[in-house]
Amino acid sequence: MVEKWSFGYAFFRPYFYFTFWLFHRKIVVSGKENIPPDKPVIFAPNHPNALHDDLAIVYSTPHQVVWLGRADIHKSRIARFFLRFLKIIPAYRIRDGKESLGNNDVTFRTAVKVLQHNQAIAIYPEAENSLFRSMVSHKKAIARVVFLGGELTDFDLDTRIVPTGIFFDQNHNFGRRMVVAYGPPLSVKDYYPLYRENPHKATIALRNDLEAAIRKLVLDYRISENVKGFETARTICTPDLLKNKGWMDTLPNRFRLARELADHLERMNEEDPEKAKLLIQRSLYLDNQVKALGLRNWLINKAEEKPLKNVLLVLYLVLTFPLFVFGFLFNAVPWFSINKLVEKKMKNEIFKSTVSFTLGFLLFPVVYLLEMGLIMPFLPHWYWGFALLLLFPLAGKFAHNWYIWLLKTRGRWRWLNIKTRKPELYHAIHKAKTDILESIDY
Repeated sequence: MVEKWSFGYAFFRPYFYFTFWLFHRKIVVSGKENIPPDKPVIFAPNHPNALHDDLAIVYSTPHQVVWLGRADIHKSRIARFFLRFLKIIPAYRIRDGKESLGNNDVTFRTAVKVLQHNQAIAIYPEAENSLFRSMVSHKKAIARVVFLGGELTDFDLDTRIVPTGIFFDQNHNFGRRMVVAYGPPLSVKDYYPLYRENPHKATIALRNDLEAAIRKLVLDYRISENVKGFETARTICTPDLLKNKGWMDTLPNRFRLARELADHLERMNEEDPEKAKLLIQRSLYLDNQVKALGLRNWLINKAEEKPLKNVLLVLYLVLTFPLFVFGFLFNAVPWFSINKLVEKKMKNEIFKSTVSFTLGFLLFPVVYLLEMGLIMPFLPHWYWGFALLLLFPLAGKFAHNWYIWLLKTRGRWRWLNIKTRKPELYHAIHKAKTDILESIDY
C-alpha cells in the first residue's frame, strides 16, 4: 500500500541521493523549515521538466512522497510496477478520454488515505509540463483531494499545502544547476468554512491563492512569445546586474535576480511594448552574433578578460589532466552511449533529463562492476577494487567538470584574441551589450 512506509524505497534512497548529486553541478534547497514535520502535507510544485521534478522533491525532503502522476505512463505492466514502487499513482486528465475521468475517484481516495496516515503527497497544480519558464493555468485536482479529505473526516483533516518552486538553469544537460524553494504552507482548514457554504467558491479561492504563492517561487514569464527574447536578455546581463546590485554571484542570487528581472520585463512589456520589443530584438541579435563567433554571452564581461586568470586556468588544466584521463576512461562508454541514445530517440526536450538520469542510474553501476572485475586481478589487495568502485563516479564527475573548464578556457582565449586582433568588433559587441543594459533600466 502506497500510504505505508516502504523498505525497498528506503533501501535505494541513499544510492538515489548519490546519483542525483552526481547528475547536478549544484543543488540549492531553501525554505525546508516551511515543511510541517507533524502534519499531512501536499507538495504543490511547478512542472518545468518531467519525472525529474518528482526526483527534485524526493531529494530535498525526508518524506516518502506519494505522487499523482499522468495516467498515460501507467499503461504497461512493467511501468505500473516500477511507478508503484516509486509511489506514483495515476491521475487522469481530459486528454486521456472523458470516460477515464471517473477513475480519479479511486486515485483521490488513495491520496486522502495517505494524508490520513500523516504522510505526504505531491500534485502538480498545472497538471502538465511547462518547459518555457512560464506557468500554465492551475487545475482543480488539489482542491478536489483536500476537500474530499475534509468530507471524509468531518472536516478535521489538518492538511497543509506547501507551494514549491523548481528551477533548472538548463533544460536537460548533465551538470546543470537546480533550485528547490519551499514557501509558507497554506492551511486547508482555513478554506473549510467557505467550502461548507459554497464548494465552487472555495475551490476557486484555494486554486488562486496557491497559484499566487507558487508564482513567488518560480521564474515565470506570463507572455509566452516574449520568453526567448527576455531569457536571452537575462543571460546577457546577469553578471553586470548582480555586480550593480552588490550581490555575490551565487546560484540563489542568480535565481532571485531572474525572478525580479522577469517581473520587471513583464511590466515593461505592459507599459512600453515598443521598448520591450526593441530590447528583445537587440538581445537576440547580439546572442546570434556572439554564437557565430563560437562564444557565449558570459564571456562579454570585463572580469573574464584578465590574461593572468586565463594562464592560471591553463596551468590548472595541465596539472589535473591525469585525473581527467582516469575519469574519462572509466566513464566514457556509458556516458556516450546514453547521450547518443537520448539525442537520437528523445525528440521532446522535456523528457531528456529524465531518460538520461534513469538510464545512468541503471547502466553506470553495471559498467563499474564490469570494470572493477577486469581490474581486480591486477590489484595488490581485493579491497582496492571497492575503493575504485567509489572513485569511478567521482572521477567521472570531475572529468565532466574538467571538460567544461576546458571549453570555457578556450572561449576566454578566443575572446581575448578578438580583443587584440579585431578591436572594432570587440568594442561593437561591448557597445551592443551596454545598450541592452541601458534598455533594461533595472
